[in-house]
Amino acid sequence: MAVTTFQHIIGIDGGGSGARVAIAERDGKVVGKGTSGPANATSDLDGAIANIREALAQAADEAALPDPVIAAACAHAGIAGAISETEQTKIAEALPMKTTVTEDKQTALKGALGDRDGILLSIGTGSLIGARRKRKIRFLGGYGLPVSDQASGAWLGRMLLTETLLCHDGLAPPTALTRRIMDEFDNDAASIASFAAQASPAEFARFAPQITEAADDGDPIAMNLVQGGSIYLTQAIDSLGLGRGDVLCLAGGLGPAYAPWLMPSHRRHLADPAGTALDGALALARKAAR
Repeated sequence: MAVTTFQHIIGIDGGGSGARVAIAERDGKVVGKGTSGPANATSDLDGAIANIREALAQAADEAALPDPVIAAACAHAGIAGAISETEQTKIAEALPMKTTVTEDKQTALKGALGDRDGILLSIGTGSLIGARRKRKIRFLGGYGLPVSDQASGAWLGRMLLTETLLCHDGLAPPTALTRRIMDEFDNDAASIASFAAQASPAEFARFAPQITEAADDGDPIAMNLVQGGSIYLTQAIDSLGLGRGDVLCLAGGLGPAYAPWLMPSHRRHLADPAGTALDGALALARKAAR
């Protein structure tokens, strides 16, 4: 039997915390999902492609769909760090089906806002900030940890190691959190420096849960770090502007943790995300299939 083109759509979401793939029928019913390792095109393009392909294979197996059916599908991939046309083309050409590729900003914004106007603060390993109003879209930041990603898990983790070393050198009073970090590195400052020199964003971000938990417990350094992230987010919200009726969505592993640190005037706009970045990828794949 001949395969009918675009009987299935595929959404792909790739970031520092992993690659996620969902396969759906044209009516939107999801029939298969897969997950794999990090998929950040900036930090490791070849690794990102390999993990996307692995997640796609898992989803195809779960859906019990053969290779020709997958090849006849229409996909959209939102991949962290896929900034240039060269990266986007390489990702698309490495996949067996017709695939449009964008940064993960577009899929995250579509997934969170749905058809609503408002602002998305998606804070996980990296940070992604975007707004849509009357079909106009604007994004801020998201240029990667070396120069951006303020408030993110990776940014918090890197800043915590900096503060820990300042305490170790006697330039700031240690706290329970910095003592715990020194213990994790066997009280060896050189080990922290060696780790930081080669750590990926995901490896820095593994310290973020300790930071937010310690901030809730009143640890001074943890509170300063989270407050620093919230100041950046507040500046971003003010720059984008919240109109009457706009929603403010906090997404990602760390996004909701910033809610208590936002201004009351901003918190009044808080609303649950309509969906995830993977939902956004499926929606954009469906649009492309039309």
